[in-house]
Amino acid sequence: MKVLIVDDDGDILKLLEDILLLKFPSIKLATAKNGAEALDLLKGEKDEPPQIVLSDMKMPVMNGAELCKMIKNTYSSIKVALMTAFNETSGCFDEIFFKPIDFDALFNFIRNNWA
Repeated sequence: MKVLIVDDDGDILKLLEDILLLKFPSIKLATAKNGAEALDLLKGEKDEPPQIVLSDMKMPVMNGAELCKMIKNTYSSIKVALMTAFNETSGCFDEIFFKPIDFDALFNFIRNNWA
């Protein structure tokens, strides 16, 4: 399983990396600080893209909703989950996690989409 975490907050990126690696030791993780950086990573991994993208909504350069649209137009098999502190429900997301994140729900989402 490969997961891409996209968030402009370095502390949140590190926390999610640490928690996911503890829970799923065989998981492969990549990180990006905004939607544009995430798309660049995806373009470089066309042969083996991640199965899941966990994305923050409010980010510079490209927000989570714009990223989701781009992913779904190009990589329809990738599941995209939104992580947000706002009452944001618009977009093409497969799942929405409100901050503070319910990690049990996040773990279940990953398990249910493990390929």
